[in-house]
Amino acid sequence: MALHASDARPGLRSDGSERNETSRSMISTASETAGLIKDNRLEAVYSKISRRVLSLFVVVVVLNHIDRTNLAYAAPSMNRDLGFGPQTYGLGSSLFFLTFCIFQIPSNLVMVRVGVRRWLSVLLVGWGVAASCFALIYNAPTFFTLRLVLGVFEAGALPAMWYHLSQFYPQER
Repeated sequence: MALHASDARPGLRSDGSERNETSRSMISTASETAGLIKDNRLEAVYSKISRRVLSLFVVVVVLNHIDRTNLAYAAPSMNRDLGFGPQTYGLGSSLFFLTFCIFQIPSNLVMVRVGVRRWLSVLLVGWGVAASCFALIYNAPTFFTLRLVLGVFEAGALPAMWYHLSQFYPQER
């Protein structure tokens, strides 16, 4: 004689254990479906970040490369027009790398203190202004000064970019 309505259905144990397994199976399937939806949304976010942020960073890296090599292309006409000798050109060229090496670590320390977004903005705008000012060079001291300033801004720009990019992706990716 059945004591409960569930005992009257065929295939159920008297302790109701089969019902619990079915419930667990349904919950497990629902959790897996929710996980797939969550994974799909997460993949969409990563894809959007990759398209927008990475493409912008690639443009900045290409501009950085152009900026570092453009002095060599401009040297013959610049040296002739401004009357620079090989020593003046060589000193100006090396001053960039001097400040670039000296200011890389301090720039990263400032980035941590100020915040990567704000600091990266300052560095990229400063870099652009300094690079644009090269059109205004009229003597050796302005050339030296601009090379020093450019080295300061470029020293922190790429490390800040890579750090900022690393914040968008988890370590597992």
